[in-house]
Amino acid sequence: MPAKLYKIVSTNFEPIHGGSGLWFPPTETKPGKWMPKVEDVCACESGYHLIPAKAIVEWLPRAPLTGYLCEAEGRGASDKDGDKVAFTQARLLKIVGVLDEVSMRLAAADMAERALPIFYKVRPNDDRPAKAIQAARDFAHGKIDAAARDAARDAAGDAASAAARA
Repeated sequence: MPAKLYKIVSTNFEPIHGGSGLWFPPTETKPGKWMPKVEDVCACESGYHLIPAKAIVEWLPRAPLTGYLCEAEGRGASDKDGDKVAFTQARLLKIVGVLDEVSMRLAAADMAERALPIFYKVRPNDDRPAKAIQAARDFAHGKIDAAARDAARDAAGDAASAAARA
């Protein structure tokens, strides 16, 4: 079975990273329609570009843009460049999640938290990075302001620098 592929689109199903037109949205029970066939597929130039899960972070939209992460599939001729694959046809299978500022901030906090065990091997009693991660979550939920978030980020940066020197 081939690996799952994804497409990031705006909330009106326009491609975010180049391309033109609108993708056909999936419904709760059915995938979207296949996009019209494209001839002469060439990654980064023509075709419908999809990415594997490991490349999602690289292709996330920049704030304040809001979009959808969709599971997708391609068919026909294809061409690959790095992680992305262009197909002659593609369709959106389902919406996996909403990509808005809050969800992306929370996802970043989750990813940063996964690195804490590495940090704690060098600085087991230093809670500054954990506090910065909590501040990022609190900021995403509107519980603290940007100044408090920035102070926590700066403290975590100082801790990371100290750990790197150690």
